This record gives sequence, C-alpha cells and structure tokens, in this order.
Amino acid sequence: MEREKVPEVEALGAVAEVVKILRVFNPMEMVNCADVYIGLLEAKMRGFSRVCTGDGGDDLCIGYDFMLRKGVDELASYLRQMRGRWYFCSFDIGKALGVSVKAPFLEIEEFLMSIPLEEKIRCGVGKCLLRLELEKALGGLGRRRKDPIEVGSGFRKLYDVLAALGRDVDVDIPVKGAARYLYHLFRNMGLSYARGGARPCPVCGAETDGRYCRMCGWYISNTG
Repeated sequence: MEREKVPEVEALGAVAEVVKILRVFNPMEMVNCADVYIGLLEAKMRGFSRVCTGDGGDDLCIGYDFMLRKGVDELASYLRQMRGRWYFCSFDIGKALGVSVKAPFLEIEEFLMSIPLEEKIRCGVGKCLLRLELEKALGGLGRRRKDPIEVGSGFRKLYDVLAALGRDVDVDIPVKGAARYLYHLFRNMGLSYARGGARPCPVCGAETDGRYCRMCGWYISNTG
C-alpha cells in the first residue's frame, strides 16, 4: 500500500520527536531527520524490524555537488578529515523506535574508500559509479536528478512553517528562523546542552568545529 501524503500536523509531530531523540535544534537536521523518522515509524507499523538505508552513499561515493567542485587533492584531503566524523540520524531514531537500521554502504566503507577518486568523479555528476550500475539495470533511472531528502519528500516546506511558529515564542539566545521554534521546543522538553569550550558557537554557545554548529545549525559557508 502506498503511503499517503504526510499531513502537516504529523510532520510537525515528527519534528518534535526528533528534537527529543537527537537533543539538538538544528533546522536542517531536524527537517531531514523528521522525514527519516516518518519512514522508520511507517516500517515499524507495517511489521518490519529491520530497515536498510543509503546512509554513507553520498559521502563514500561522492554524491554531493560541493564535493564535485573540489579538485582531486582537495577532495582527498576533505575525505580524510571527515572520515569517522560522519553522523547519520537513522541509527539513533531506529534505536528509539525499536527498528534495527543497517547501512550497506558503511559496511563496505574500506572497499569504497579504496576506489580512486578519479573513477568516482569521471562522469561529472554525483555518485558516478552507482549511476553507471543503475543504468545497466534500470536505464534512465540512473540519470535521475539528485535532490536532497527534504526536497524529494516535500518536507522543505517545514522550514517556513517552523519559522512562522517561531515568531510567537520567546527565546533567550539570538537564534532565528526555524531554529527559533525548534529551540523553544527543545527548552520546553526540559533539554539543555553544554556551552563554551574552545570554539563556542556565536549563536547558541555550544561547542563547534570552528565552521559548523550541530546544535543550532550555525555555519560558515564555503564562500565566506
């Protein structure tokens, strides 16, 4: 049976559940992972206890546009820095729901990392080698445009919905947009986080890596 369109109230409920599970109020992560939550919950309701995901596919097979804009040496350096730091919310959400999550790409990480980058990017589009294999089996599907999960699911609209809800709440940090309402949910759940450290976020005060704050979503863009 095909899943009907997720009502807005259900999507907002999923967002709240994800805030509770992941204990952050980062808009991009909350919107994307609300989609994951809906999918895993649906699987559980249909009686499935184990789900396979594509987590790691973009990272290990060079699927993101920003990766393709890097030279081979720069891309290799980036992957070395990021390896072991990738985070996929499906595992934590699955655990909370009682659904076992398996990620085949991550289970063959060593093999995928051993493939020369020149091979992975020779098509000029993301996930080059995967697309070539898909074309053999499924034809034009292998050339399908890649969209972020919130675009393909329609959940991108939640950013505006959350931002509108955030206009009517009071907060004690200079957080804006969708993050304002998400922080409001976070605090109303009685959640808290450590502040300070060597590289505190200029918005929420949580520890960052210097360019990105997973707690609230603050970041320094690649162009500035």
